[in-house]
Amino acid sequence: MLPVASTFTGHLDTAEAIYEGPNQNLVASKLFPVRLGNQSPQHAVLLGMSGTGKSVTVCDLLSQTENY
Repeated sequence: MLPVASTFTGHLDTAEAIYEGPNQNLVASKLFPVRLGNQSPQHAVLLGMSGTGKSVTVCDLLSQTENY
């Protein structure tokens, strides 16, 4: 469960949130990517069955990105 704007290309130096990937790698997530001087929030969707940790994931994402 990751935001739509997450990247697997290794932009860890500018990441706003970091998660463990499926292959023991790090996945960087940027909610406010800067393009041509504009900074705007990205849309995201989080889907899952009851009890799969959607609320925990959102709380973790908000905790990691509260400074932005």
